[in-house]
Amino acid sequence: LAELGRSFNHMANDLREARRELDAWSQRLEDKVVEKTEELQRTQRQVLQMERMASLGKLSATVAHELNNPLNGILTYAKLVQRELVSQTIDDKTREDLNRYLELMQRECTRCGGIVQNLLLFARPRGNDMAPVDMNEIVQRSVMLVKHHLDIKNIRLECHPLVGDPQIVGDSGQLQQAVLALLVNA
Repeated sequence: LAELGRSFNHMANDLREARRELDAWSQRLEDKVVEKTEELQRTQRQVLQMERMASLGKLSATVAHELNNPLNGILTYAKLVQRELVSQTIDDKTREDLNRYLELMQRECTRCGGIVQNLLLFARPRGNDMAPVDMNEIVQRSVMLVKHHLDIKNIRLECHPLVGDPQIVGDSGQLQQAVLALLVNA
């Protein structure tokens, strides 16, 4: 009976130890499932964000193309009117005022053309084109894309260029998307 009791106790200890090991394995498995689930959710959010950015890129390209034609027309007619103004007999003050207005129109059309160009750069699908990139230029282009929205909402944005060497190696399109996303989300 004593031998049977020791064997029974030994077996009970072995079962307890096996149960602890099973519980530990079960807990590790649960932890892994939670970890992988969180990783999957992060990946799904990233894919969703990439799809949004792709849609935004397509929309940007469409808007850029639609804006480019009228802007070029306005710019061309402003130059034509300025050229025609030379041959007109009007007083110098009026001519000076009209020239100033036309130059302002041309500058603003050129600025809008730059914004449209930035939209096209943003929308253009690219691979990973790793090259030296000027971060100040990328930030400036991104700010131009959201500046109108900031002005409408009376938001003042202070942008301080990087001092020293603003060059980094990266994909300029992806970097601009990232900076633009930060600006839009902010």
